[in-house]
Amino acid sequence: TSAGLIIPSSAESGVVSGIVVAVGDDGHGIAPGDKVLYPRGAGFELRVSGQPKRLVSRHELIARLHD
Repeated sequence: TSAGLIIPSSAESGVVSGIVVAVGDDGHGIAPGDKVLYPRGAGFELRVSGQPKRLVSRHELIARLHD
């Protein structure tokens, strides 16, 4: 990536990116609006105001990306 993070092609199918919309108490170093990578299947899906969201623990995040 442009940030210097190297993701092998073998791992790309198992990695998902997302935009952070909210952060809990253990979200040090992560803020709403950040783009993050996490393993496919991490956390769990829930609906907020009818919209699907994925709740992922801080320790499950692989990286924070910068554009």
